[in-house]
Amino acid sequence: MAGDTGNQKPNPLEMRVIGLESSVNEILDLLRKAVTALVAPLVQGAPPLIPYVPPPTANTSIGMLSIPDFFPDVDAAIVVSIGKHEFKPQQLGKLIPSVTAKATTTMYALEDGTLRAMDMAPIKDLPDFSTFMCTLGVYFQILYCYAGTPGSIQAVTDVAISSQAYTNLLHEYSHYFSYPAILTYHITHHSCRIREMIRGDYSL
Repeated sequence: MAGDTGNQKPNPLEMRVIGLESSVNEILDLLRKAVTALVAPLVQGAPPLIPYVPPPTANTSIGMLSIPDFFPDVDAAIVVSIGKHEFKPQQLGKLIPSVTAKATTTMYALEDGTLRAMDMAPIKDLPDFSTFMCTLGVYFQILYCYAGTPGSIQAVTDVAISSQAYTNLLHEYSHYFSYPAILTYHITHHSCRIREMIRGDYSL
């Protein structure tokens, strides 16, 4: 009887299990290769670390720079108008070189209980939310500089906190409202807040 064991046929169930294990291993190998192929380009394409470069004013040989000097791509008169709070939100397109000034249209908004005519930049000036936020970021950078000119750390802190809170608010609105609605909201909000900013109130 012992000599007959070598002639027994393989168990079909065992053969299926072995075949299934082999297939699973092949699938796992394919998945590992696919994941490696996807991750490798991401690692290779990682952005390089940006080294710290001291600000131009750290070089005393070139003298002290004025605030417009820090923004060479923006017209100096526009930079100064931001410091004086004379800058209109319809001029945002002038803060980035790739956007050229275009004709504006007229809209009406309720301000202090009075219906006032306001010039509104067409959407084509700032074609998308990303471009709009980039220009708004430049505006806030210029505002930081002027807020710090009196030497008040508190003023810079107030502007930084309020501008960041406003930026976060716009990003939150972008999940619920269309970009044209957000741009219209900003133009109206900024126009209504100019008087408060002149008084030093940068709160929302």
